[in-house]
Amino acid sequence: MKILNCYIKGFGTYYNKEFTFHDGLNYLYELNGEGKTTLASFIKAMLYGLESYKDNSKDFKDRKHYKPFNNNSFGDSLTFISNNKTYKVERTFDAKSQEKDTIAIYVNDVLENFDKEIGEEILQLDKDAFERLMYITSSDIKIESNSNLKKHLNNIIDATDESFNYDDIFKNVNQHKNKYDRNKNSLIQDEKNNSSNLLKEIKENEQISSDLEEKYQKYNEFIKERNELSNKISQQGFYTSYQEKQKELNQNKDNLSEIINKYPNSYPNETELLSLLEASQKIKQLEEENSYKIDNLETINDRYSLGLPNVDDYIKLFNNLIRIPNSINFSFHLQKLTPAEFKCYAAKKNSYTIGSDGRIYKCTEAFDMSENNLGYISKSGEMIIDYYKESCWTSISRTLNIEKCLTCKYSGCCLYSPCPKNSLQSTNKEPVCPRTKGNVVNLIKVLSTECFEKI
Repeated sequence: MKILNCYIKGFGTYYNKEFTFHDGLNYLYELNGEGKTTLASFIKAMLYGLESYKDNSKDFKDRKHYKPFNNNSFGDSLTFISNNKTYKVERTFDAKSQEKDTIAIYVNDVLENFDKEIGEEILQLDKDAFERLMYITSSDIKIESNSNLKKHLNNIIDATDESFNYDDIFKNVNQHKNKYDRNKNSLIQDEKNNSSNLLKEIKENEQISSDLEEKYQKYNEFIKERNELSNKISQQGFYTSYQEKQKELNQNKDNLSEIINKYPNSYPNETELLSLLEASQKIKQLEEENSYKIDNLETINDRYSLGLPNVDDYIKLFNNLIRIPNSINFSFHLQKLTPAEFKCYAAKKNSYTIGSDGRIYKCTEAFDMSENNLGYISKSGEMIIDYYKESCWTSISRTLNIEKCLTCKYSGCCLYSPCPKNSLQSTNKEPVCPRTKGNVVNLIKVLSTECFEKI
């Protein structure tokens, strides 16, 4: 039989522990109480089970001895090889009764049933024989020296070395036995002393733990007190904020009282405020216009201190003025107010631009515009023109749909045809007005000023 491994889910001090065994000698070297005997008892229990016990039983059975304190699963599995077959024993133990145990045995991964315990079936040994044969404890060893033993040892071992003396061997063994014997200077006594010291240290640690518990209690009380103080500080902050809000509220009440005094019949709404604002702006505009008119009136009063001339006097004065040599060139100034005087050449139907390649254009600035390329002159000298493109430059329909042009007082002078290129390139459908329109007031002032200075 060769044990491969075992897994202990719960057995004595072992919990979820796995042991794997290799070829050759396997040893477990640990201090007393670390679980060497527990491992051996686990192997025996997996092969032969554990005896049941009752609460009133005086014997301290292995089942009671190795039952886990935390009530975890009790037992698990053992895997070994025997007669070229692999056996795996899975076994769990009840806390008291053997009848409530569970067992499953797999032979080469196939579940099989056995009438006897697996140890008796495979090893052909009962439990007592297995214990006597397989386990040797310190209490089972008794070392004695006698002639019979020496004789048998000499017969067994053929020693050719003269220095090999069995008396010395037994003497050495007895010395080690005495070393571990239970006297004052033995290792056993040393371990007892160490155990006593450890127990003393445990008690001291328990006392320290008790003191720590008291300190933790005080610490928790300090934490609670700190939290209470934090709450008080927070409440103080809320109270300060409340005072600020109360002060702001009182200020708002004062402002409201002032507004109520100013507007006893209720303060105006948004619409009324907008109306008042518009009225204020209108008043300001009227005041500015009135100031301008007053200034003009003073100028007129200074200029016509003897009174205003009547219409007949103006006509007579104008007719005399235009007969004076080197008089004002009224025709030059009046041309700017003549209909279509500043009409763009590209807007005229009888105006064309002929390129060096024979192509026909309307505008001399927009050669890159597709609308400006009207056509070409044929070999026979005939003008081949795209009249739709031409209408984009000459027709006034492109501006007739603009409301500003239809309602403009200057439309009679520009005739809707200032710079068609600008109109064609405009993307916001706004009219492109002639420069004279923006200066018409100044033009009239120039005419009137020069006229009266000549007079």
